[in-house]
Amino acid sequence: MDEGQYRWFCRQAILQSKLRPGEPTNFLVIPFLIKLVIGVALTYVATLLSPKPKTQSAGQPETKEVQGQTLVNGARYTPKSGFDSVQNVVELGSTVPLAYANRQVIGGTAYGGLRVNTNLLWSQIYSIGGGQLLRAVFLVGESDVEGIDPTQFAIGNNTISGYDLERRQAGRICIYYSQDGGRLNSGDYIAGVDPGEDTGNAENDGGSDVFQVRGVNNAWRSDFCYTSTPNNQTRFGLYGFIGNNMPYRVNPVLRPAVIAQTREDGELNCKGDGQQVAARKKQDYVFGGKVGLNQLNGAVVSGTQTLQVNDKVTLKLFADTDADRTFSNLNGEVTCLDVGRAVSSRQRSIDEQINYG
Repeated sequence: MDEGQYRWFCRQAILQSKLRPGEPTNFLVIPFLIKLVIGVALTYVATLLSPKPKTQSAGQPETKEVQGQTLVNGARYTPKSGFDSVQNVVELGSTVPLAYANRQVIGGTAYGGLRVNTNLLWSQIYSIGGGQLLRAVFLVGESDVEGIDPTQFAIGNNTISGYDLERRQAGRICIYYSQDGGRLNSGDYIAGVDPGEDTGNAENDGGSDVFQVRGVNNAWRSDFCYTSTPNNQTRFGLYGFIGNNMPYRVNPVLRPAVIAQTREDGELNCKGDGQQVAARKKQDYVFGGKVGLNQLNGAVVSGTQTLQVNDKVTLKLFADTDADRTFSNLNGEVTCLDVGRAVSSRQRSIDEQINYG
């Protein structure tokens, strides 16, 4: 069947398959199976007749001619460029890749090699005052890898050679590589800041290897864990303030409290703006925050207290409000309904932040 005949058959099949009201319908198994086989066969024929999309072999990068030069684009087979690339995180039980390449030095120049997309095994973030420090362990591959070029380490397609790898006293990065597959120590240094100047080197603070971490009683431990990519619950601990007897003030509005008018005789008549004067009273008033610590280890306390580790404090959210308070002067009056709402909203936020989880 050509395409025209096939389309005619499809139209006839649609017309014949419709059930008309009031007409009896017979269902025979053998004709149904025959039609089913014919339908499957025609579907297969239509699949064969449809145009095939062009596919590209994984081993053949894209090439194109530009001004007489053949340009090879292998970007689709390498990590995406930019610092927002997603790092491949390895989980327990994953296969360890095997990296191999033919690399030769001819006339003092190295030829050949392989770029490895490393997998993240472990990471930790340090806060160092004015910035943050990333400590991370990446997997290169199984067996020994010779001739690593530290200047070619990159995040995506951006090499990190711009981070002054030659500045061994005040650089911004330090690279170690373990030839035996064991834990990294200062002797595994290959590029960047000297191990003795590396802020992330635990050996400089008494640890036995570079990537030890603080454990129980702040002691160095060779703890190790795999890295996972969280889907939710990515925040933990306290990430907002909890006010303790913290007052609330409204934002001031700078306006004159005197209304100046010119009389018919040209003289200037000034009178007080009662509404603005009342508003200034509200701005100067210190409202209670309605949240405070009122008990220490079960006893009611007041004033400044010194807390010790394991002390138990009780935080109370008071139910009274300043929403009904008013300020008046002459013919002006302002209410505090907005203050009551703002303090209540802050109370709800604090109540959510002190929950476990």
